[in-house]
Amino acid sequence: MKPKQAILIIAILSIIMGFISITSIAGVGVTEQNNASLITNPASIVTNVSNNYGGSTTAGKPIRVGAVTWHAKNFVGKEVRVVGFVLKKEKGYILFSDEGTGAVTVGDMPVVGSGVDNMLLKGKYILEGKFVYLGLVASNGNKYHLELSQPPIIAN
Repeated sequence: MKPKQAILIIAILSIIMGFISITSIAGVGVTEQNNASLITNPASIVTNVSNNYGGSTTAGKPIRVGAVTWHAKNFVGKEVRVVGFVLKKEKGYILFSDEGTGAVTVGDMPVVGSGVDNMLLKGKYILEGKFVYLGLVASNGNKYHLELSQPPIIAN
């Protein structure tokens, strides 16, 4: 199989599986010799990618809380990077939202982990962690939650 064929097959399978949407493929217009190096570095094969549920996961720009919570099954078990506001503080966890004020809903994301106790109510943060199903009984009824893998980052 030629390198360009391999790249195309990987891209097509990724689209079919629903993992990514492609905006460009690395290596278009380069020599066969350069394309061969793409096979040894799969991360460089597809560039400018986003998942089909509103944005990136841990790579690149963080996505909105609702993009994850309203499509929760698509993110379970994955590392995600989200931006939002601390809407409510509970004992041992926070409720993270796209808005800093307003009513708590099931669409708000419960978050546990190191640093949540120090987060400011209505503060805007970037959070990164593993999105999981069950294991926390949240006051808003959301059965999913984020387990932080990195300390919270204050966002602008």
